[in-house]
Amino acid sequence: MISLGLLVLALGGCSSTPAADLDPDSRTFLETSRLIMSGEEKEIFRHLPDPASRREFIQEFWDKRDPDPDTPENEFQTEFLDRVDYARKHFGEGGRGWNSDRGRIYIYLGPPDKTEEFQAVKLSGEERQRPVLWWFYYRYNLGFQFIDRYENGKYILDSYEGEFTLALKQAELGYFGRTSEDNLRFQDFEFRYDRTARQGTISLPVKSFRFKAEDGLLKAELDFTLFIYEVGRPAREKVARRGSLARPEEEMARLKRLDFVFPLDIGPGNHYVDIVVSSSGVLNKTRKIFKVKS
Repeated sequence: MISLGLLVLALGGCSSTPAADLDPDSRTFLETSRLIMSGEEKEIFRHLPDPASRREFIQEFWDKRDPDPDTPENEFQTEFLDRVDYARKHFGEGGRGWNSDRGRIYIYLGPPDKTEEFQAVKLSGEERQRPVLWWFYYRYNLGFQFIDRYENGKYILDSYEGEFTLALKQAELGYFGRTSEDNLRFQDFEFRYDRTARQGTISLPVKSFRFKAEDGLLKAELDFTLFIYEVGRPAREKVARRGSLARPEEEMARLKRLDFVFPLDIGPGNHYVDIVVSSSGVLNKTRKIFKVKS
């Protein structure tokens, strides 16, 4: 079993109360969506000055996580809200279900593949046993032990087995249930900014591509959407770029990464650059947030 230190830090950042001066729509959004907001997104949202800028942020927050923009439904948003609703109904434990330990694990990972419940734990210095509940997720190779320490129906996360931080990061980025090696590769891209040349470079591993073979060449087209935020300020810039490649198969076989270079002007100061990479049938969709320092 693994110490809860890192997990408590990860989940603990989710339990803060939304700021009192937010408008009702922003409060409703932040109350549950902070569970899957990155630290950078929380910082950006905190500095937005008015309801209009927050509405824009909220719309883009979900758009960035939409696994298939060509469909009318945002499948990730629907799944997230369904999980929040389930947690509210089943894990309230005298409070808000999405703030309980079981509620948050359910929101991140969905329903467990197997559960076990039994009386098996003796607390230090006591003879009395406490109810124990195990949740198992085979697709993530994870198991969580919850204990009803005070026998009041409130199960507290006591320990876990497996690598939870990766699954937590997946939920942050908008990948519910993606655990295969191919899907994990989608996150493995890098971004560099050359302030002197005023150009950006996005570098992706060749192994993450599914190329189209045509006329003896391997071809692919990708769309890059960059959301640029100056740290501590409400301003946001949105930049769209397209990258195309067509190279002989033997040349592609020698490469490990492909670089896409494009003009980009980021002003002075420190910035967060939230990058969404998408291409139907080639890379699906992935995103990462980078910090560019002046």
